[in-house]
Amino acid sequence: TGLHTEIIDENKLAEHGWVDRGVPHRIKFDLFDLFPNESQIMFFDADIVFLRKFETADFVGDDRFVCVPDTPGADWIRHESAMIGIQPEHYFNSGFFIANRSKHIGMFQMASYLERMVHSGFFEQSYFNWARRLCGVQMLLLPQNFNHLEFFKKDHSETVIGHFISHNFRPYSTGECIEIMNHFFEQRPEK
Repeated sequence: TGLHTEIIDENKLAEHGWVDRGVPHRIKFDLFDLFPNESQIMFFDADIVFLRKFETADFVGDDRFVCVPDTPGADWIRHESAMIGIQPEHYFNSGFFIANRSKHIGMFQMASYLERMVHSGFFEQSYFNWARRLCGVQMLLLPQNFNHLEFFKKDHSETVIGHFISHNFRPYSTGECIEIMNHFFEQRPEK
């Protein structure tokens, strides 16, 4: 990607008092606190793999929130979209995004607030979508192959970023992610 990279591991979480704070998805609300010197952050979940070269130069300094739509035809996406007042095509998957501190920090703060006030079964994802709408944050929606959900079950010849997402809403453990990824790459023909 050409970007400075940091892994949010147990040590990073401990530095910020995040040990034993529950669902790891909530860490996304505090990314700008975890990385106070960064003006822009590209975040991706632990169950994501980059299958093609991804250039970030086109997005550095962009005021828009860079993300990829989730699955607009899915019943649960239509339900969550209706609940928060957006079109299903504008409901993004929070497993991958690029955020700009000066333009998006309010959205992150609002998402954290909403999480404490309203229940959603989608961890942080619906709160981010709702906060984006409430804060009027503009999006740059990338094509689905930039966050190809369950790509390993489908044709992934054009996939840039593959997401090993589980639709049973049970977060994978690190060991499970590694096991699934290893199995995928063992089965993948050489190019």
